[in-house]
Amino acid sequence: MEKYIYREYNPIYASYYKLELGLLRARLGRNVKIEHIGSTAVLGLGGKGIVDILLIVKKGSLFLYKGMLEELGFEFRETASTNKRYFFRKDYYSEEIERRLHLHIVEEDSVEGKKMIFFRDYLIEHPEKIIEYAELKKKAALEAKGNGEKYREIKQAFIDEINSFFS
Repeated sequence: MEKYIYREYNPIYASYYKLELGLLRARLGRNVKIEHIGSTAVLGLGGKGIVDILLIVKKGSLFLYKGMLEELGFEFRETASTNKRYFFRKDYYSEEIERRLHLHIVEEDSVEGKKMIFFRDYLIEHPEKIIEYAELKKKAALEAKGNGEKYREIKQAFIDEINSFFS
């Protein structure tokens, strides 16, 4: 799957999230909070077409979920993880669909997790920023030419600007 191609928003993303939410709830129960984050969680915002999910767990239990998520087909990505956020991905392929999921796990009260939710909510509350961010994401996809580091670098000033309102 080519990740750094801009795709217009597709309402099917909400369905993908709901499907995964059901699978996660069945395996993990109700002791975790699950949020749809990233561009696919913002109506009208295009992006890479990757469904981002945030899993918020109790303090001290971050490591407990790794095995359960791997059983659900998620691949732990150590290089994209930190000691405060675990990162997983899952790919689906068929003739009709190619879909990637990113799953981020943070502990409750994590500033990183709160910022992810804040960023999503800020965009939803400021539709003019959705348009601005979509244009920036298109530019980043073209200029980065598949280089993830460059793609993120191009977007970082915008993300930092929004996150400056986080308190």
